[in-house]
Amino acid sequence: MGLAFCEGLVPTGMAREGIALSRTLVRQFAATVALSALTHSVLALSPAEVVIVCNDVSTESVRTAHYYAEQRRIPEANICPITCRDVEAVGREDYDTKIRMPIERFLTDRGLKDKALCLVTVYGVPLRIGDSKLADIEGKIRQTQAQLSRLQKYRNKDDEVAQAKQELERLEKQRAEQQQRGEEAAVDSELTLLFQQYDLASVAQNPFYIAYNRKAERFSRRFNMYMVSRLDAPRPEMARGLVDRAIAAERQGLKGKAYLDARGFTGTGEYALADEAIRRAQADLEQAGFPVVLENTEKLFAPGECPDAALYWGWYSLGKYVPAFRFNVGAVAVHVASSECESLRVGTGWCKRLIEEGVTATIGPTSEPYVTAFPKADLFFKLFLRGAPLAEAYFLSQPYLSWRMVLLGDPLYCPFGTGGK
Repeated sequence: MGLAFCEGLVPTGMAREGIALSRTLVRQFAATVALSALTHSVLALSPAEVVIVCNDVSTESVRTAHYYAEQRRIPEANICPITCRDVEAVGREDYDTKIRMPIERFLTDRGLKDKALCLVTVYGVPLRIGDSKLADIEGKIRQTQAQLSRLQKYRNKDDEVAQAKQELERLEKQRAEQQQRGEEAAVDSELTLLFQQYDLASVAQNPFYIAYNRKAERFSRRFNMYMVSRLDAPRPEMARGLVDRAIAAERQGLKGKAYLDARGFTGTGEYALADEAIRRAQADLEQAGFPVVLENTEKLFAPGECPDAALYWGWYSLGKYVPAFRFNVGAVAVHVASSECESLRVGTGWCKRLIEEGVTATIGPTSEPYVTAFPKADLFFKLFLRGAPLAEAYFLSQPYLSWRMVLLGDPLYCPFGTGGK
């Protein structure tokens, strides 16, 4: 949605009291949370605490689940099959009846409800929750995009190309308006609150977020919630590749440069806070031995400018990946922009393209999340560099649940500690 992704705006459906509180807490703790205090040993998520969710109508989904279980020695009894359409977007009713309820039954029947800490959705499990009208609009958008692509291959089709572009613009405006109704969410983010009753029209504040809870050491079932990560990609072999690269990087070490792309914002607004968090990450990355390249203007890293990339965090190119990087095995890369995980099958969004370019983990939203919904770069890297598995580094630096953010990658990935090895 682009322009709506700006400081000071409250997401449609988000409780104003909640967002006001979160901003107060972020500002209050930004200066007082001593990141250097996070020197304790972060206990690793264990394979036995992971439950894998696959879609049994997709042979590739089932295959990916079993592959992951085998590679990480996760008990096969921890593989939870669901039965739903193999699509990226489902309505709220389908989410409740085909995804949420079967997972709840599985965890209860297998005695895993209070033992599991992390759910892993894999290729074939729907990515986001929308409504029927939104799904219809998106179907028309895909048809119009395909039509436009065909027309642009021919000469003397200028009028038809112009009409297709106009129709595409109209449909995208309709989609933005429908998304603003606040009915869309990431499947994974909703799954964090299984077995709980909560307001679907609001975000839920994450009690493990270390800017709220400075004593947070590791994720537990203390607050009756789950971490959720996703092994998904444009193609199933790429989803399984996320596991392969994570294990390879744990064996050989994560090496290369860290690229930070801030925008030079200063002050107290939400943009400035997110920008400062990127710049603050530099000291910890250098202390961990990574040469850091910091871009601190509105200029983006240019194509081919970032070889030997191990870590990246930056912004802001909306829905248009910039091929600046050559990623090393194990690379973690995050681009802060709207709707970059809207689809992992089509388009030029950053999450899809980063996985195609060989990253091992990334983070992105299924629709407009607003900048406050992203993890803070400095908090994430601090935890990850000091031995937190990927999922714990994400969930201890993530402010909101029941929202639109997705973590892509092996939750056990831990190149700086014991992880799932």
